[in-house]
Order: sequence, then structure tokens, then C-alpha cells
Amino acid sequence: MRRAPIPGRIAAAAVLLLLAAGCARPPAGGDLGRTLVEVHVTRVDADRLMPWRNGAPGPGAGYAVAVGTNLLLTTEELVRNHTLVEIRLAGRGSRLPARVVLADPQSDLALLEPLDAGLAGRLRPLPAATAIRRGRRHELVQFGAGDHLQRGSGTITEIAPDYASAAAPGLLAFHVASALRAGTAGTPVLRDGALAGIVLHYNGARDVSVVLAPDVIAAFLAASRRTPYAGPPAGGFEFVALNDPVRRRYLGVPEDDRGVQILAVQAGGTADGFLQPEDVLLAWDGFAIDNQGFYRDPAYGRLPLRQLIAGRRTVGESVGVEFVRGGVRRRLTLRLRGRDDAAARIPENAVDAPDDYLIDGGLLFRELTGDYLRAHGPRWPLQTNARLAWEYLGRSGQPYAPGERVVLLAAVLPDPVNIGYQGLRDEIVTAVNGHAVTNLAQLARIVAAEGGVANVTLRGWDGVRLPLDTNRLVAANRRIQRVYRIPSLVRLAPPPENRP
Repeated sequence: MRRAPIPGRIAAAAVLLLLAAGCARPPAGGDLGRTLVEVHVTRVDADRLMPWRNGAPGPGAGYAVAVGTNLLLTTEELVRNHTLVEIRLAGRGSRLPARVVLADPQSDLALLEPLDAGLAGRLRPLPAATAIRRGRRHELVQFGAGDHLQRGSGTITEIAPDYASAAAPGLLAFHVASALRAGTAGTPVLRDGALAGIVLHYNGARDVSVVLAPDVIAAFLAASRRTPYAGPPAGGFEFVALNDPVRRRYLGVPEDDRGVQILAVQAGGTADGFLQPEDVLLAWDGFAIDNQGFYRDPAYGRLPLRQLIAGRRTVGESVGVEFVRGGVRRRLTLRLRGRDDAAARIPENAVDAPDDYLIDGGLLFRELTGDYLRAHGPRWPLQTNARLAWEYLGRSGQPYAPGERVVLLAAVLPDPVNIGYQGLRDEIVTAVNGHAVTNLAQLARIVAAEGGVANVTLRGWDGVRLPLDTNRLVAANRRIQRVYRIPSLVRLAPPPENRP
């Protein structure tokens, strides 16, 4: 997540969105021109496949809606990796500069502050709808030709968690079927003049706009007023459905429809030190969990456990849990923590930061991340090394040691020093110079201490070591750096405790 300091007046303004629809007067139709703004973004995304360089600058466009007299709400994905953010009001040809105050990829939401002094205090914030209402008409609003506001009414067809992006899975959302077919990120959805959500994207297969629920927006704005910003809470564990009666008997739980099996507990997470693998989770915060990992929400019906953990409480609050361990029913109280994406074995949400790498003898080493896999294309599970797909999809629930990562020989930059290795790509590295490696920093220390990469061991190669001539490495590295125009052969971010 990214955060700039929020002045007290801006934080106070955010409270306006948390007012119930009946507690504030919604803007009149003409005033929506001071509520809805276009957002124009210039972004520079990192090149995940060649991490020493950035991609070409690219544009992005969407909408933001006023949630304070000088504060705008939009999606995080729209402003991700931005270098410039500008806004435009209806009826104005010129764009005005804005800055990103806070952006949270876990909630897929961001706050913008206009920087134009003439606009300060002139935005008209919307009151907030307090919950999704089935069967009620909703209105989508965006700019049309000549900046006239286009309005399209629609009905909710489904309420369910939606993968807003790879960075924000399982956010509570709803689908709106409307003739407007709004798909631009940040498009507001209104109910009786109050903000009922913002559009994430358009689902052409279902012909619906996917809209982030007001519950997520309210939680994000409430969290934005606290320092440091904590984001939504996370359980810190992986689980699997438990509908096999034989497995249930083995774990000592009744053959009913309650409970899921804990697979792994993440170090430093909410459940760390409390839950263990093979525990059977029966209830969370007073809600029974069925054997598929769902609970009965009082407002929205059957929803996944992820929503119960992240959507009803805030970081720092305590919740009671009920579980079975070794056939014995137990109860505990847990203090909720957030999710640290960077601490995961395969990190996600690596925004605003280029990937770390090390090149020696033309061998490009890096760590596996979710963004790196997706950089191979929309069909990446079929287009990359099958071992990497298994690490990401098949081992997500397995335990791992703090600091453990998947180190890759991502590619080989052809040079006389590495003849015969040019076809290697996306291979998992298990050892360098005979030393086991579990992260890139460890590999870098080995290379620095021993003067370079003498040999590499790859998973699945039956212990075969790939040798390099260390006497030729110094000259080869100079040549490779010059030929491939690499500013530096190594980039390592400081460890978290040393980062500013």
C-alpha cells in the first residue's frame, strides 16, 4: 500500500461519506458535475521480464467521486505505478493536477487530493448508502458527449465476492445490469442520490457492471483516518473444505456440515501461535462455518469465510474462534492483524517498486512473484514452467519459513561465457556454489563472498550442477552489461527493518 500524509482537514472530510443517506442532503442533479470527475493517469509499469528497465509510459483513464470537499475516491488499479495524475471537471477542457493520498491494492481503492487552489473546498461529496439493497433500482453516472451526464438505471443481479484484480481477490461486490453498460473504473453507482458503490470493471460475458460494495468503501475510509493505515484484516491461514466423512472422523469432528480444515498458518498473521495445521475451524466471530468455508451473513446471505474475516471487523479488534484439535473442542480470542503481501513466499502487490535481481555470467536470478507470472500473459499457467504454476497454485497453502522465497534462474543472456545454457528459463534454483539458497539476498551474499557464480543446481535436474568459468566472469560481466545496456548487474531492496 502507498500512503502520503493526510492533513487533518482531509481526514475529517472523509467522515462525510460515512454518514447515512438520510443524514446528509445529496447533491442536486446539476451538482453532480462537482461530484464526479474524470481521472487521467500517466503510468510507468516495471518490466517484469527484464527487471533492469521500465516499460514505456502509458495512459489510463477513469472516474473519481467526491467523498469530501477536497477528497476524491477511485480505484487503486487506476492509479497504480502512476507518474502523473490529473482530473477534469465536467464542462472544463483543462486538466488539474492531483496527488494520490492513499492507495491500497488489498481494497482496490485510492484517495486523491486536487492540488489546484481554486478547487479547494468546492467539491460536493455524496452521502453514503449503508448497504446493498436487493430489488432496488440503482443509477450509474458518467460523462457523455459534450460532458452531459449519462445516467443508466439498473438492478442488482448478484451479490458475491469478486476478483477485482489479482491484487485484491474476494472483495464484496455486486453486479448491475443496465443499458449504460458502464465499465470505466471509478464510475459511481447511486441509490436515491447516495453513493452505493463504484464500478471496478465490466463483465462482458454476463453483460453486467461489477461494482465494489459500499461496505468495502466505508471500511477503507474509516481505516484511512487511522495512522498507520492498516488495511483490511486477514486470517493468516489457508484452509480446505471438509466434506469427506472419513476425514472428519479422523480429525475428531462430527459428521455434520460444520467446519473446515486448516492447512497452513502464516508467520506473523492473525492465527500465528493460535491455530495449527489439521485444526478444524467451526466458528469465527460468532458465525458458524460450513464444511465448504461459507457463513450466513445477516445482510447478504451465504458468503465465503474471507468476507467474514475482512469485511466485518478492523485490524486491532478481537474475535472469538471455535475449533477442534485432536478431537477436543476449544475456544480462543484472536487479535486481528493485516496481511503483509511482501512477507509471503510468493509476494503480491509489488507496486511502485521494480523487482530485485542479480546477473552474473549472463544468468539472471530473481524471486518468483505473482506479477512475474502474470507478465507471461493471460494464459500464463500454460505458457510458463509448470513447476512455477504448481508453486503458485498448488503450494499456496503449504507452510514456509519466514523470509523463504522461490529463487529463479529466470533467463540466460547469451554470451560466450554461458554457451549451452541460453535455452534455460524459469528454472527453480536450489543451490549456488554448493550452498542452498532460499532467497535472493542469500544468493547475493554467496556470490559476493566467493567472487561469482561457479555452479548452479536446479530443481528437477537430479543434482546436476551447471558450471561457469569464474576466471572469465569479470570480463564477461562487463561485456554483458555493455551489450544489454544494464545500468547495474544487481538490485536488492534493503530488508524491511532498514527501509525508510
